[in-house]
Formats: sequence, structure tokens, C-alpha cells
Amino acid sequence: MKNMKKKCLSMLLTLALMLSLVTAAGLTAQAAAGNNWSGTVNVSADETVSGDVTAADGTILNIGSGVTLTVNGTLTVGGGSGTLTVNGSGKLVINGSSGRDGVSVYDGKNGENGSVAVKGSLNLNGCTAEITGGSGGGAFLSDGVGGNGAVAVDGSLIVNNGKAVITGGSGGAGNAFGRAGSGAAAITGSLFTNSSDVTVTGGNGGNKGGFGVSSATGGGGGAGVIKDVEVVGGKITVTGGNGGNSRTIGFAGAGGSAVEGALTMQGCDVTVTGGNGGSHFVNEAYAKGGVGGHGVVGAVTFGSGSLTATGGAGGKADYYNTYSSSGLPFASTLTNNSGAYIIAVDGTGAEKYRFTEKILNGADVGNQVNGLTLRLIPISYVDASGAQQPPLSDYTPVKEDTVTWSDSWYAVISDVSFSSRITVSGKVNLILCDGVTLTASQGITVQGDDSLTIWAQSGGTGTLNATCSDSYRSGIGGLANSSAGTIVINGGNITATAGKQGAGIGGGSASNFNNIGGSGGVVTINGGTVTASSHFGAGIGGGSASSVKTNGGSGGVVTINGGTVTASSGRGEAIGRGYDDDKDAGSGELYIKKGMKVTDPANTYAEGRTAACRGSNVTITECDRHLINESHVCNLCGLFIIYGDLSGDKKVSTDDALMCLKAAVGIIKLNADQTKAADVNGDKKISTEDALLILRHAVGIIKKFPVE
Repeated sequence: MKNMKKKCLSMLLTLALMLSLVTAAGLTAQAAAGNNWSGTVNVSADETVSGDVTAADGTILNIGSGVTLTVNGTLTVGGGSGTLTVNGSGKLVINGSSGRDGVSVYDGKNGENGSVAVKGSLNLNGCTAEITGGSGGGAFLSDGVGGNGAVAVDGSLIVNNGKAVITGGSGGAGNAFGRAGSGAAAITGSLFTNSSDVTVTGGNGGNKGGFGVSSATGGGGGAGVIKDVEVVGGKITVTGGNGGNSRTIGFAGAGGSAVEGALTMQGCDVTVTGGNGGSHFVNEAYAKGGVGGHGVVGAVTFGSGSLTATGGAGGKADYYNTYSSSGLPFASTLTNNSGAYIIAVDGTGAEKYRFTEKILNGADVGNQVNGLTLRLIPISYVDASGAQQPPLSDYTPVKEDTVTWSDSWYAVISDVSFSSRITVSGKVNLILCDGVTLTASQGITVQGDDSLTIWAQSGGTGTLNATCSDSYRSGIGGLANSSAGTIVINGGNITATAGKQGAGIGGGSASNFNNIGGSGGVVTINGGTVTASSHFGAGIGGGSASSVKTNGGSGGVVTINGGTVTASSGRGEAIGRGYDDDKDAGSGELYIKKGMKVTDPANTYAEGRTAACRGSNVTITECDRHLINESHVCNLCGLFIIYGDLSGDKKVSTDDALMCLKAAVGIIKLNADQTKAADVNGDKKISTEDALLILRHAVGIIKKFPVE
């Protein structure tokens, strides 16, 4: 009995060791044993699989970081109609087998066709993939036929946050009387990419060598993608295969189109190029060069980003020294779905054409935009100091149907209203164009690690009105029980009003006894006119408690460097914490740049600027008339100023008067502190009168400036 137990234990240990060795080898047991995959297959070490592989529909393939899985053969998923999902940050390489060249009259004079790399559809998530269809073999004898190239993906392809290179197989060369093989399409189904870098190339047609009859032609180039293409973010390049050349009476091969279906794009860089037609190199009257392929055959919908479309060049016929027709960049219609004008620019960025129509006929604009790049009309914006920034072309116009803003630049170029709450995901920049209004009637969510930075144009007249009818949500910031993310306001007119308990700008409120109000996050105001209000939450800061049994949200970190800020709350602090009976919530950190004065209408907090913000109503704006005490500090804004001291040596001299004079006539430019010190007459400009007053003070004629 004891021996039997020992034997069973030994067998169990052996089995466990075998399982651990299989796992360490990388692939699961069924993949390593017979090239049949099913369920979940984990690849943890570099692996090369020779021969064809069969995967069950729904199989999940996980490839570890730094790991490469190579399949030299055809991968068939679900009998050719299934879907394989590939996860991880590793690399998948699939090479379809190339066709054998023709070898003899007895063993086969024709080149064999290449083999498809993938039969079925792929979902690629975060990984890198290189998939290549097999090339056709070349012909042996004069009447031999070149083999056709094979498709890379005979199905659809989805690429999420990854990188992929997909290439159709090239056609094999023909001989004197036989035709050359055709290049294959890279993808026969549809293609969807999201925030990825994807390159798709159709296979080139084989060339035709020697002399022959009219039926002997160069191979046609393969298409990049047969069906529709949709691109969201990232970069994609699609190229049709080139047609093969001919040296016979026959025709040269036609170039393949880059996309034979429709193309829809949003916030991405897209380049589509039709394949070039092959040329004919012998003086035969009936011979012709191949026609060029189109950039996109189907309809194009342009959302935002940049689109470069080029039709392939027609091939040349030596006999007449003429060229066949070139392909069009767009063979159907181009719909501008961006909400802004689009322009065509050359390689230097110079504008060549501007299109104001929503729908353009591709054939009509083909000659104008061939090889040019389409993008949105650039818009300008300024930073908080009013300095003009370089024009921006890569942005997304704000439209009612987009309630989630993600990791990009957005621009309000016309009046737009939202009845649903807007959600910021990632790092979002928003430009408020002059004279237009964005109305967010249910507010804007910015919380956690997400951020929203608001910019204005030079006029500063763009407006954002964010209100919320939900009691627990902020105007701009957190939802119920959630803290705000990062909010930066550089300009524009911003009004943020909470429904009742959330902050105007900041955290959402507690929604029940078990939660606390959200904190104010990080709020920085550098410019613009900002009005933020709530009843129980802070104007700017934390959301309120839900009852006396819960805590309100802390104020977070609020920094005010410029602009005009008005904050108010019925029960919470104007800038700080939300309502909290026990005052357990911290008021947070508040930084007000020196030079900004704080006005409390009730005059109840005369002891300091920060204390005034803890009241119920406060306005912060640039100090327009300083009240300087004996320590040369403004009692209103805390700014240290010695009027007339432009050099910073803490005294007024004739050198300061000379600097002021040079600034008044435009010879030099003063910085912000020097400008404040130079405006000694208080008219908010630098003039020769200021220079004269400083000179009179320096030589003792006057003891005090008019501004003091």
C-alpha cells in the first residue's frame, strides 16, 4: 500500500513537472503539439511555428512583452470565417508561403501561387504585427505563367493601440508567351484602426520578360484594402501595388487602388496612394502601359486630422511615347464632416485650395488635390499673457454629437449646445474662438487623472457656459462622490454653476451618508473672466457633504495668476471647502499671485486675501491702483513696488528715468514688474510724462508720485 502511494505521488510530481515545462516553453500544450490553437494561448518566450496553424473561432492569443511569435505558413481561424484576438505588447509575425518557381516541362513550367497568410479576421490589441502574403513563383519556359501573389489577411482587421505592417504577396514573373502573376490585396475585408500606426501595401504585379503575343501581359497590382477603412487617431498609410511591366505586344499591368471601399477618418494622419501602372518597353503599336490605381474608390468622410491622397501614375508605352491614364485621389465623393473648412496644402504647408462645400465630387477636385494634403483650416489662439501661438491645424471642431473628448485639441468654431454632460478623458485642450458660445447644460466632467485646459483667441470673447441640474455634480469637475481632475483656464468667458451641492468648479458632492464630498482637484486660472457658483458646494473647490453626518470635500489646490475671478457659495466657501457642519474638510491650498487684489463685498475679512476667499462671495482681479505702505508693499494685492525703480536697485535714479523714456519711445520693452513701477502717473500706460516724473523725483524736485 505504501509503495502504491509512493508510485502515485511520483506520477503526480512527474505530471506537474511536465505541465511546468510546457508552460515555460511558451505556447499552451495544444499549440506546441499540433499547431492547433483554442481557448487562451499564452506565449511567454520567442517561438517559431513551422507549417500551417489552425485556431478555433474566439481563440485569445496573449504575447508577452519583448516576445515574438512567428508562424511560417497559413493561419486559419474558425475555418476561415472566425476571429482571433491577440493581446499583449509582444510581436506576431505571419509569413504566407511563397509559390515555387516553374522548373521544367515535366515538373511544371508555371510558377505556383503564393499562400494566404491569414484566413479569417484578427483583433490586435496593443501588440505589433507583421503579416505578409506569399509571393507567386516565376515561370520557367516561354509559355509559362507566373504564379499569383496571395492575400495577407483574407478577412477583416482591427488594430487598437498597436502597430501593424500588412503586405500582399507579389506576382511571379511571366515568360515570353505567358502572362505574369498578379499581386494580391493586403486585406480583403474591412480595416479599423484606433490610435495605432498601420502600414498596408498591396502586392506588386509580376513583370513580363521577352517577346510574345498580345495575351502575354504584366501582372496587375493588388489593392491595399478591398472593403471599408475607418481610422480614429494615430497614423495609417495604405498603398496599392504597382502594375508589372511588359516587353511584349500585350499590355502592362494596372496599378492597384489603395482603398477600394469607403474611407472614414477622425483625428488621424492618413496617406493613401494608388499603385502606378506598369510600362511597356518595346515599340509595338498595340501595346499599352497600365493605368494607375485610385487613392480611394469609395466615398471619403473627413472628420479631422490630415489626409494625403494620390492617384497612381499611368504607365508609359514606348511606341507612341504616351502614358495611360493616372488614377484619381478620390474616385467618388469627399464629405467634409468636420464642421470647419478644409484646405489643401503642398509639402511646404502653403495653402493651394480652400473648400467651403460640405460634399465634393472626387473627380472634379482630383487634379487640384492630387498629392496634396487636406486638413482643417488653421486656427489661432493666445496664451494667458495674450501672446499669439502658432496656428493649429490638428484639432477637432466641437459638435453636438461628440460628448466625450479624448486626448486631443478641440475648438469651438461656432455656437454649439449640449443637452448631455460632456466627459473629458485624458489630456484635452479646448480653444474658445472669438464670438462663439459653448453651452454645456449638464456640465463637464473632469476628474481623476484627466485634465482640461481652456484657451482663447486674441479677442477673448469666446464663451463657455457650464451648468448642471443634477444636485450632486459640479459645473466643471467631478461627479457625485468624486474629486475634480486638473482644470486650467487661460482665457475666455467661463461661467460654471453647480446644480446645488457640487462645486461650481471642482468636486462633486457626497450623495449619501457613506460618502464624502469630492475635493477640488487642481484648478489654475491664468486669465479670462471666470464666474463659479454653488449653493452648498464651494464656488471653486470641494463639493458639499450630503448631511451633518458626512464630510464636505476639501478645497484642493487653487492657483490664481490672472484674469478676473468671481466665486460664490450659499453655504460653502467661495474658494475652498464645500459645506460641512463639522468643518472637517480642509480649505485646501490657495495661491494668489501678488498683483491680484481680492474684494469681499461684505468686508468681513479685512485681515488678508486668502481669508477673504474663505467667505461666501469674492472677486479676484488685477490690482488697478496700488495702495503702497511704508514697506513698499501694496495693501490690496501684496505686490512689492518701489515706484520709479525700474532697475531693481531699490532706489529711484536718473538711470530709471532714462529706461522709462526709452520704453516710452519704443527703444526697449519692459517686463511686467518694470511696467508697474514705471506707471507713476497711474494712467496704465508708459509715456514720456512718466519719464519726466521719475527724473524730477530722482533729482529731488518731487517726493511722491501721483499714483501713490
